Amino acid sequence: MGKLENQHSKLVSGTQRTQRPTDDGATGGPPSHRGSLDDSLDALDFADLLAEVQNNLRGIDAKTGILISRLDLVNNRLGKHKDGLSQLEQ
Repeated sequence: MGKLENQHSKLVSGTQRTQRPTDDGATGGPPSHRGSLDDSLDALDFADLLAEVQNNLRGIDAKTGILISRLDLVNNRLGKHKDGLSQLEQ
């Protein structure tokens, strides 16, 4: 469970920003975005994350293509059945 908690805390720390003092020293308001992307999300982590997202998108694209081809087959079969029913009615 420690590994899962570590991954969760890394995800949370990568998405949340802490409120930083403004230029005049006051706190509150929106967080400052002056620093790097995030201390816990370095360029290597970002590149790995981007590669994983790209791979997932490729997988989704491939599955979508398969679904479309299956829907085309079903549509063609339905068209043939519809033609057959039309001939029976005549």
